[in-house]
Amino acid sequence: MIKKGKTATILKTTGVFLLVFVLVLCVPLTVPRAMGWQIYAAIDFNYGPEVSEGSLIYVEQYVGEDLQVGDMVTYYSAGGGGVALRLVEENRFADEKLDVTDGWGNSETVDYVQVMGRVVVIIPCIGPLFSAVATRTGAAILGGMFILGIVFIVLGERKKKAA
Repeated sequence: MIKKGKTATILKTTGVFLLVFVLVLCVPLTVPRAMGWQIYAAIDFNYGPEVSEGSLIYVEQYVGEDLQVGDMVTYYSAGGGGVALRLVEENRFADEKLDVTDGWGNSETVDYVQVMGRVVVIIPCIGPLFSAVATRTGAAILGGMFILGIVFIVLGERKKKAA
């Protein structure tokens, strides 16, 4: 049989763990968005060798003259999805187009109106986790874990006082 003091400690520790877990998952999704960045998960290998499948990509919004040769840019493809490629050459004054390459040597020409922004941070391997968390179901699960963490802490405190 577990003693009351030990039960209280287990409840409080579990509650704190749940709260920290939820915060650790939420910070990488909320702070960058507050800074104006967009968040994407790399779903295939078309991004080139620098971005592996499953990476989390943070994109700073494109503003006028911000892009430089060598930047990794994201743009809307003809199919409507986002693509991240390296900016090789900029023909700003000629025809308002960007020449980009995918790191595998394949190049394309992109209109400025297609450009979403510049990649500023790449975190490998955690894209699928954050894609799941960003859904309504994922948010509901995280919200439930947060509430459960608070309940465990409160129950632990009550058990400790009762002991």
